[in-house]
Amino acid sequence: MKNLLIILCLLACTSLFSQYVPIDPITLDASTTLSISGEYIEKQFNNALEAIQVIAKIPDVQKANWVVIKEYLLPLENKLPATFFFAQPNGNYYTLENGFTNINVTGKEYFNTCLSTGKTVSAVTDYNRITGEKNFIYVVPIVVKNKVTGMIGFAIDLEKYSQEFDKLLSLPKNFIWFAVDAKGINILNTNSELIFQNILTDATESMKTQFPYVFNHDQGAILFEYEGIQREALFHKIESLNWWLILARADEDQLMVTPLLNVSLENITRELKAIIDNANNELADKINRFQPNVKNPDAIRSMLNEIIKDNTLYYSAVFTTKKGVMQIIEPVEFRNFEKKPIPCLDYLKPMEKDVSPYFTNIFKAMNDHTTFMIVHPYQPKRKFEGAFHILMRPDLLLNSITKKMNFSESEKLWIIQLDGTVVYSQDEDAIGKNLTKDVAYSNKHLPVFSSIISNDNSSEPIHIKIADTEMIIEWQTIKTHNKTWRIVLTKNK
Repeated sequence: MKNLLIILCLLACTSLFSQYVPIDPITLDASTTLSISGEYIEKQFNNALEAIQVIAKIPDVQKANWVVIKEYLLPLENKLPATFFFAQPNGNYYTLENGFTNINVTGKEYFNTCLSTGKTVSAVTDYNRITGEKNFIYVVPIVVKNKVTGMIGFAIDLEKYSQEFDKLLSLPKNFIWFAVDAKGINILNTNSELIFQNILTDATESMKTQFPYVFNHDQGAILFEYEGIQREALFHKIESLNWWLILARADEDQLMVTPLLNVSLENITRELKAIIDNANNELADKINRFQPNVKNPDAIRSMLNEIIKDNTLYYSAVFTTKKGVMQIIEPVEFRNFEKKPIPCLDYLKPMEKDVSPYFTNIFKAMNDHTTFMIVHPYQPKRKFEGAFHILMRPDLLLNSITKKMNFSESEKLWIIQLDGTVVYSQDEDAIGKNLTKDVAYSNKHLPVFSSIISNDNSSEPIHIKIADTEMIIEWQTIKTHNKTWRIVLTKNK
């Protein structure tokens, strides 16, 4: 009965997530809009935190059993664009979406702080390399007899939250808004590229000059230049988060709307090739510069960290022994996979004889994401000792390119291996299909599939009539080491 009452109280509390909404903010003046908006964000985040703090004290939850904890977290699942999770003291990690993830978070500062202090860790920024999300994390310890037996928390997807909040505000086109923390880090911004950018070091000169003033006041007004336009701005401090919410206005006649680029197969191919070439060159450079001793795990880990630290498009970096055992993996969330065989081993035996870099087929990697690898052999003193790998997800690579382009509903992008396997498609169900075997699918979506595989490029777009629809198909090629990809663009006219 006691637990039932707690649950009812919890649900009453968390219902505030959906009920607490600003009252038509655009009908109000800018200062009031800013104040109400800050209060809205603060209440949403604090309500979620209070909810998991209540959950962490429920006797059933204190047994640290995921099956039980999951039932208490489920009512919160749709309240925020967030991942709700449970972590064991050994770092193993469960989420509502995936259950046991085989991910380990012992390398995360928020985990170690919560575990060592037994206190709530609030408002920690973190880039999740596994999901590609920029997160804001809260963690609450489960404490039994002064011992932390686990922790529950949530990681807010800042990009999605910014998009949802922007829709809620429905500001006129001459307004922008964003939120920054006391260090100058963009936390919320409708331009996802700017989230985690430091406004004190990476913004315009006028912003660098004006924002130190902001951080010394709870509210006020400033002028700054952004995107070549002078803007009048109000700011308001969100006290519990130690953020400042900014609402800035520009004269409408000064606005310069940057349109999305037209879809260009040539540009997509060029940018994708540049990303892959950069990864290939960086791996070669790091091996040459570090030359780590294979018997020194710390030296190897240091090199792998150096590879991934500044590139969010790299899913993981791995060193395997010559038998294909993953000796060291970064980021450390993948530590549970260390000492296990790498999922794709077809290159190792040939590499030992022909010591050359290798580009793998796609395969399901850690956490079940579709991945490919660039692999460089490691042979200090001309002795083959294993290989270094950069793992990348095709979906994250292509999304980083295509989000700048104005794709229509009828335009589809494909990447296909020469064996017919779909590496990437906006139709996620197509990824991994082999079009040489799934003839019905290829006839419907890529009716000139055999020509695509046989020829490096289409020379000029090919027009195909299917029933009452005309399909236009063009393709180009990327070649890296032993591998060839066809980059295909289709459009229904």
